[in-house]
Amino acid sequence: MDNAWRVKDVLSWLNINSEDDRYVSDLFINAEKCIKNSIFLAYKGKDYDGNNYIELAKRNGAIAIISDSNKGICCCDLKNKINYLANKFYDTKNIKLIGVTGTEGKSTTSYLVSRLYNNLNIKTLLITTTKDIKNSYYSPLTTPDSLTLSQAISYAKKNEYRQVVFECSSIGIAGKRLDNFHLDEILITRIDEDHLDYHKTRKNYQMTKINFAKNKAEKIYILNGNKKKNKFPKSKTICIKEKIKKCRYYFNKTVFIFDGEKYQTHLLLPFNMENLNLVLGYFKRQGFQNKAIKESLFYVLPLSGRMEKVSDNVFVDYAHTYESVKKVLKQCKKYFNKPLIVVIGAGGNRDKGKRKKYGKALKKYADIVILTEDNPRNEKTLDILNEIKGKNKFFIISSRYKAIDFAVNLYFAEKTVLILGKGDERTIEKNGIKYPFHDKMVVKECLLKYKSSFSRIACATQSPPMSIIIFLLGVNSTSKEKKDRTADS
Repeated sequence: MDNAWRVKDVLSWLNINSEDDRYVSDLFINAEKCIKNSIFLAYKGKDYDGNNYIELAKRNGAIAIISDSNKGICCCDLKNKINYLANKFYDTKNIKLIGVTGTEGKSTTSYLVSRLYNNLNIKTLLITTTKDIKNSYYSPLTTPDSLTLSQAISYAKKNEYRQVVFECSSIGIAGKRLDNFHLDEILITRIDEDHLDYHKTRKNYQMTKINFAKNKAEKIYILNGNKKKNKFPKSKTICIKEKIKKCRYYFNKTVFIFDGEKYQTHLLLPFNMENLNLVLGYFKRQGFQNKAIKESLFYVLPLSGRMEKVSDNVFVDYAHTYESVKKVLKQCKKYFNKPLIVVIGAGGNRDKGKRKKYGKALKKYADIVILTEDNPRNEKTLDILNEIKGKNKFFIISSRYKAIDFAVNLYFAEKTVLILGKGDERTIEKNGIKYPFHDKMVVKECLLKYKSSFSRIACATQSPPMSIIIFLLGVNSTSKEKKDRTADS
């Protein structure tokens, strides 16, 4: 038993008397994660009521239930005590904590910091939403709840990690998930706007991140050209002045100059260079020499689902804010120099203001646009897609599988395919249910299917005949959809 706490100890923190001497393995707010000898904390949230899952928690090994109802040991304000319980139960002290915040590039920046440190033989744990990364702790939330974060940091200490790297999202900050933690360092990427459905205004969103960094970090690292640099106190803010220069972009690598030295990375396109610039400057300030940084970077592969090359000219990316979508479209169009096919949607029950903006950017930079589902949640997929489409001549294929299938078919005609929005996500959420789905795996399946059947067509023509396109989409030749070059499956 790793922890020395007993049931009676945990209850005493809530001013509840108990003589229960059984040792506790862990605390959980998710009944599915409960293990033998754990305590399940059941409370009612905005969209979730843990009290409905008490029996599941018991079956999974929970030996005590603390509840904000009469279904367990009662603690009426349990939800507000979670941070306190996490702080008391888990040992999270005396380990270096490195945070990353901003609108764009948080995942890539966190990943780069973690990988470079590990390549430099400094054992570092990355808390991430991406699965199957070495030296990582998986969380489905960008910024985990305080309990999960405490568990991860405690795990890092027990396994002799020297430091932990994690993303600090605006919702995580505003939701008080990080109130227990004081960061040794925080890296600031570009701050634009996101989650306006939650924060209501651009200013609220930005100040959430800025105030957190000011109040919760000992040192702040930011690029010298970042428009928000003057928002941070000079006493603890370190501006990275070195700039990446003379970039040459290829389909599988980027070559550039930094601090007078030639570097090579597997990261692609200019929008990654800003994040990389921040990371390289940060490592310079940690005292590492160019040679060591260069060697470490050379062996870092792109983060799964972040401008990830699945096949020649087929890429999957997580871009889902207007600025990130616009940026990746513009740069793919410029540097790949091929007709651009884009598969994209927008999440339901989220910031609706970006949907029309998507349409404008897609019209400007994409040659073929295929609109499709992307976590519609409780909205109708077609309603979302029609908001993006407006009066533009885009295809609409509601099924994400069929949309990717169609795009891959067109790919064999010497085009670039860009699949945006979900990155490495492994599910699609519809009406409260998460269905298995992984863009990259679907791409690979479709590539195998079309490689043989359409290679001859691709060699013979610049694009598949319209008859084949109509057949694949199931569009009636007299329908309005054909007239608008729109298909609905």
